[in-house]
Amino acid sequence: MTLAADKSQESTPARQQEAHAYLRHNMQIWVQWFSFFVTVNYVALGWFASDITHHKIEDRGPLIVVAIFFSFQCVLGIWVSRRLRTWFIETGKQGDTASGNDEINPIRSGNPSASFYAFAVLLGCFALSSIVLIWAVLSYLGVTHAPPAPSAGLFDSGLLD
Repeated sequence: MTLAADKSQESTPARQQEAHAYLRHNMQIWVQWFSFFVTVNYVALGWFASDITHHKIEDRGPLIVVAIFFSFQCVLGIWVSRRLRTWFIETGKQGDTASGNDEINPIRSGNPSASFYAFAVLLGCFALSSIVLIWAVLSYLGVTHAPPAPSAGLFDSGLLD
């Protein structure tokens, strides 16, 4: 019986290393997605902000459609990120249970990487939330600060001056 206990103790560090590698791989995928997604959002925001400030947008419809599309994608990204954060916390709790720690604390888990990754994903959620807010402000400014539409009235044509 002690031989089986020794084997389980020997396999525990190997399992912890495997779990850490899996956590690190999932975090790496999330960081790559997050970096790409935020970059695409900033490029689109900059493009529309430049067009708004130089009064190059004549029809505000595309701005509203793009803002709604990107905001919806950000909300989906927040939802997925929160699910990933929950998974990191649960994985950290499992690490505590496997290591025999009686007190399970998701902030200080048996796998410190899990709690760090969970915190990093939380910060990413705040960043995505701010991008949704920026899209809303840009949409509002694009609609309210639109240049006056050209009119073909008598007073604007210079005929009555």
